[in-house]
Amino acid sequence: METIQVYVAATEKELIPFKVLEYSIAKNTKSLVNVFALYQSAIKIPRAKDPKNQPFTAFSFQRFLIPEIQNFSGKAIYLDSDMIVFKDIKELWDIDFQGSELLSLKISQTTPAQHSVLLMDCKKLKWNIKEIIQKLDQNVFNYNQLMQDLIIAKNKAFIIPLEWNSLENFEAEKTALLHFTKIHTQPWLSTKNPLGYLWFELLFEAIDKNIISLDLIKEHIELGFIRPSLLWQIENRVGDSQKIPSKIVKQLDNKFIIPLISMLPILTRAKLFLINNWENITLR
Repeated sequence: METIQVYVAATEKELIPFKVLEYSIAKNTKSLVNVFALYQSAIKIPRAKDPKNQPFTAFSFQRFLIPEIQNFSGKAIYLDSDMIVFKDIKELWDIDFQGSELLSLKISQTTPAQHSVLLMDCKKLKWNIKEIIQKLDQNVFNYNQLMQDLIIAKNKAFIIPLEWNSLENFEAEKTALLHFTKIHTQPWLSTKNPLGYLWFELLFEAIDKNIISLDLIKEHIELGFIRPSLLWQIENRVGDSQKIPSKIVKQLDNKFIIPLISMLPILTRAKLFLINNWENITLR
């Protein structure tokens, strides 16, 4: 039986959401599936010389490693770590390339493509991360052309169904993949996501099945990777984060700063806070 290869953009800081995503895939997939966190790859990503061409996150460029990891053979699925799956991922795996080398999706013809869910023909994608960074340094293309347009894929098709990248929206029996795109409301970082209960249902199941340990949860809280109130939520089995008493949230999360936001310059953080513009902080 063919093994479905799924590669997930992540660093160690995203290990908890990665494991919840991994569990959601395994729960809903009858086929053999291998889910790999890309930070575990031995391939090193060079640093672009121009700050404008440097990745927005530590994992932004990880998707470009996949064909090489696959030895330029077979096919692969790429996902971000801030997702959960509700349907058999073989439905995504079995989409016909129709002669293309990479499949992505668009919400409409007038909107930019969404490249956080990809189906890749690794035989045709001869990507080499050193060459990609070199071309950025040589101004052959810029960061937006690389990340927004995926200019290095010459033959793309936007035919992945929209239900396989549902952005902050869930419809029972329809949504195949829910994508928590807003960093400031992701369930492991915030208590404010109205769909967070869906993520916690999976987390609770994974804990009960000893797939995710409380020791790992506690370790990642101590490291500042996830919010402290998440442990209270687990211990009290409160699936809806919005039902946590506000005094508990204030007490436990008072000093917590979302890891990606903590990396921003203080003046940038202050500006975003003052203009209430956290909507601009999304994973790219």
